[in-house]
Amino acid sequence: MIAVLGSGAYLLFVWPLRDPHPKVGLPLGALAIRDVKIYPSPDAVPIERGIVVARNGIITAVAPGAEIPSDAQVLSCKWPIAMAS
Repeated sequence: MIAVLGSGAYLLFVWPLRDPHPKVGLPLGALAIRDVKIYPSPDAVPIERGIVVARNGIITAVAPGAEIPSDAQVLSCKWPIAMAS
């Protein structure tokens, strides 16, 4: 009986106080993904071989001829797809 009450008290009072997930930070720096098939909306024609550029975790450019920053890490993936949400 004491074990059941102790377990119940632990689950009610101590378990919610734990922090099992680390804080998620945005990646620093620039990232460019080349040759992306971009779907700007569900009914729009997709952009073939576009470029997606992100800086500090935020998308800054999506276009067929987007300028890639000189300090960007450039990824050239096989068949990448980007969709608007």
